[in-house]
Amino acid sequence: MDKGKYLYEDIEECRRRFFDDLGRDGEWFGHLLETVRTINLRTKHKVTDVLIMENSTVRVANVKSYVPLYEFKHKPTREEIIHIARAFGRYDDMREEDRKIDDFSIHVAGLGAYRINFSKDSDGVGMTMRVLSFNVPKLEDIPYPDFYKKWFKSLMAKETIEIGGGDSRRKIDVGYVKEGGLIVHVGPTGSGKTTSMAAEINYLAEEGNGHIITYENPIEYRFGNETRAPVRQYEIGVNVKDFDEIVRHLTRNNPNVALVGEIREKHEIRAAVELASKGHLIFATLHANNAMEALTVLHTHFKDEPHMLASTLKAIVAHRLFSMEEAGFVPLYEFMMVDTPAIRSRLVSSSKDRNPLKEIQTEGYVNMSMREIMPFKGYVDYMTMRKKIPSNVSARIKALLNKEMHLSI
Repeated sequence: MDKGKYLYEDIEECRRRFFDDLGRDGEWFGHLLETVRTINLRTKHKVTDVLIMENSTVRVANVKSYVPLYEFKHKPTREEIIHIARAFGRYDDMREEDRKIDDFSIHVAGLGAYRINFSKDSDGVGMTMRVLSFNVPKLEDIPYPDFYKKWFKSLMAKETIEIGGGDSRRKIDVGYVKEGGLIVHVGPTGSGKTTSMAAEINYLAEEGNGHIITYENPIEYRFGNETRAPVRQYEIGVNVKDFDEIVRHLTRNNPNVALVGEIREKHEIRAAVELASKGHLIFATLHANNAMEALTVLHTHFKDEPHMLASTLKAIVAHRLFSMEEAGFVPLYEFMMVDTPAIRSRLVSSSKDRNPLKEIQTEGYVNMSMREIMPFKGYVDYMTMRKKIPSNVSARIKALLNKEMHLSI
């Protein structure tokens, strides 16, 4: 199914096409999206997640705290749920034994964007839905500290070049990524990694003239064809099979910038670093709770080649998302700027008598003497000083961080 036909500017036409494709067995789903959309337009605490189980009341959540959605009376049947998986996912393309789980996304102008997981459990079939922003976020919309935005923008160089000859000669301004490297985003599911990376890639696409490729499962933000640099998006499992195929595809297409998704296995981590060393600016996610934990994982795979990691890894950004009754959602970030002499020199100086990771952790988190690291606590202090986070909320967040995460506070 061509999911792009729900993205036209004519919202009513998009809605009509969507409901036509849903058919009688899927009409309930369209009305559910309308209900969620209406709630989010009218209330402060937005619906972030939707839980659908066969023959049960639909539940909605604000950061995973689920309550029944009594405004929506319909209890979808097994056949109705599978109908949605058939219409928008890969259900019909899977072997029977593989029809237990599937990830896909839906973007409908006027109804919103949703990341959906279809699965089977002991009680039947169901779907969990994450509510996304319909529009691709801008870098300025992300509450990053000024130093990180300034650093990120510095990755881009600009110059004026002449093209053509004779009467057709003209000057144009071009932007390009100066060099390759690896930027890693870490954090729990739903903490904002995808949104932040989309904003970063959107900046590079709006300001540059390069070639950008993303590999996602599923595609959550659709860039369209209006950016200055083209963004080609591939869905893992649909357009490319697995990470090995991603590496081959990326190498053949030679993009300036690429998002490769989550790197889990040793060969995936090594491949991401090697791609970055060849001049591609690579974005990836990693399973870790904070920047120090992520650096430890990466360093483990490059103990014998510390120079390769140190010369390639540019930054690690860790994410957390808190829900506060008095402040709504409060996103938190932690930054480790590896592309600096202070951290890079330590990564390559390991010896029997010297542990670079311990030095970085002690100086950056315990003593907080490294300007190259902004821990979660430092970010909270930064935003509190700028009156972006109220002082009472700041105190509560620090207490929660200290209790739940045992970070450097």
